[in-house]
Amino acid sequence: MDSFAYSDFAAQRNSAFYVSWEQDGSEIELRLTDISGHSDHPERELFSLELSGPPAPALPQRTYRFSHRTLGEGSLFMVPIARRETGMIYQVIFNRIKNLSEQQ
Repeated sequence: MDSFAYSDFAAQRNSAFYVSWEQDGSEIELRLTDISGHSDHPERELFSLELSGPPAPALPQRTYRFSHRTLGEGSLFMVPIARRETGMIYQVIFNRIKNLSEQQ
Protein backbone atom coordinates (compact mmCIF):
# COMPACT_ATOMS: atom_id res chain seq x y z
CA MET A 1 0.00 0.00 0.00
CA ASP A 2 3.01 2.30 0.45
CA SER A 3 3.58 2.84 -3.26
CA PHE A 4 0.09 2.85 -4.74
CA ALA A 5 -1.05 5.54 -7.15
CA TYR A 6 -4.09 7.83 -7.11
CA SER A 7 -5.98 5.46 -9.43
CA ASP A 8 -5.56 2.56 -6.99
CA PHE A 9 -7.28 4.49 -4.19
CA ALA A 10 -9.88 6.14 -6.47
CA ALA A 11 -11.20 2.68 -7.28
CA GLN A 12 -11.69 2.04 -3.53
CA ARG A 13 -13.79 5.08 -2.59
CA ASN A 14 -16.29 4.29 0.21
CA SER A 15 -14.58 1.00 1.04
CA ALA A 16 -13.31 -0.08 4.45
CA PHE A 17 -9.72 0.24 5.59
CA TYR A 18 -8.65 -1.27 8.90
CA VAL A 19 -6.09 0.32 11.23
CA SER A 20 -4.32 -1.61 13.96
CA TRP A 21 -4.96 0.12 17.29
CA GLU A 22 -2.19 -0.95 19.62
CA GLN A 23 -3.86 0.36 22.80
CA ASP A 24 -6.09 -2.68 23.01
CA GLY A 25 -5.08 -4.84 20.02
CA SER A 26 -8.27 -4.10 18.08
CA GLU A 27 -8.74 -3.01 14.50
CA ILE A 28 -10.55 0.26 13.82
CA GLU A 29 -12.61 0.48 10.63
CA LEU A 30 -12.15 3.66 8.59
CA ARG A 31 -14.03 4.53 5.39
CA LEU A 32 -12.34 6.21 2.43
CA THR A 33 -14.70 9.15 1.90
CA ASP A 34 -12.70 11.46 -0.37
CA ILE A 35 -9.63 11.60 -2.59
CA SER A 36 -8.49 15.10 -3.50
CA GLY A 37 -5.68 17.39 -4.57
CA HIS A 38 -4.55 15.16 -7.39
CA SER A 39 -1.62 16.75 -9.18
CA ASP A 40 -0.10 14.76 -11.98
CA HIS A 41 3.36 16.31 -12.18
CA PRO A 42 5.66 14.61 -14.76
CA GLU A 43 7.92 13.18 -12.02
CA ARG A 44 5.66 13.16 -8.92
CA GLU A 45 2.12 12.33 -7.98
CA LEU A 46 0.44 14.27 -5.15
CA PHE A 47 -2.96 13.54 -3.61
CA SER A 48 -4.66 13.09 -0.25
CA LEU A 49 -7.11 10.61 1.23
CA GLU A 50 -9.85 11.53 3.66
CA LEU A 51 -11.05 8.74 5.91
CA SER A 52 -13.91 8.74 8.41
CA GLY A 53 -13.89 6.74 11.61
CA PRO A 54 -15.86 6.27 14.80
CA PRO A 55 -15.99 9.01 17.46
CA ALA A 56 -13.81 6.92 19.78
CA PRO A 57 -11.06 6.19 19.97
CA ALA A 58 -9.73 9.40 18.45
CA LEU A 59 -6.53 8.20 16.82
CA PRO A 60 -3.55 10.56 17.26
CA GLN A 61 -1.23 11.69 14.49
CA ARG A 62 1.27 8.92 13.68
CA THR A 63 2.14 6.06 11.36
CA TYR A 64 -0.38 3.21 11.39
CA ARG A 65 -0.52 -0.24 9.88
CA PHE A 66 -3.43 -0.30 7.40
CA SER A 67 -5.10 -3.26 5.74
CA HIS A 68 -7.61 -3.40 2.89
CA ARG A 69 -9.26 -6.40 1.27
CA THR A 70 -8.08 -5.40 -2.24
CA LEU A 71 -4.99 -3.24 -1.69
CA GLY A 72 -3.40 -5.39 0.99
CA GLU A 73 -1.35 -4.01 3.89
CA GLY A 74 0.99 -1.10 4.41
CA SER A 75 2.10 1.62 6.79
CA LEU A 76 0.77 5.15 6.29
CA PHE A 77 1.16 8.40 8.24
CA MET A 78 -2.31 9.63 9.25
CA VAL A 79 -3.41 12.90 10.87
CA PRO A 80 -6.77 13.70 12.53
CA ILE A 81 -8.22 16.81 10.83
CA ALA A 82 -11.77 17.13 12.25
CA ARG A 83 -14.15 15.86 14.88
CA ARG A 84 -17.80 15.59 13.84
CA GLU A 85 -20.87 14.32 15.66
CA THR A 86 -20.72 11.21 13.49
CA GLY A 87 -17.03 10.56 14.15
CA MET A 88 -13.45 11.50 13.41
CA ILE A 89 -12.03 12.61 10.05
CA TYR A 90 -8.44 11.70 9.14
CA GLN A 91 -6.09 12.60 6.29
CA VAL A 92 -3.25 10.74 4.60
CA ILE A 93 -1.09 12.71 2.13
CA PHE A 94 0.88 11.15 -0.71
CA ASN A 95 3.78 12.87 -2.45
CA ARG A 96 5.44 10.07 -4.34
CA ILE A 97 8.13 9.98 -6.97
CA LYS A 98 6.93 8.11 -10.04
CA ASN A 99 8.80 5.13 -11.44
CA LEU A 100 10.75 5.89 -14.62
CA SER A 101 8.16 3.93 -16.62
CA GLU A 102 5.40 6.27 -15.34
CA GLN A 103 7.21 9.55 -16.02
CA GLN A 104 6.05 11.53 -19.03
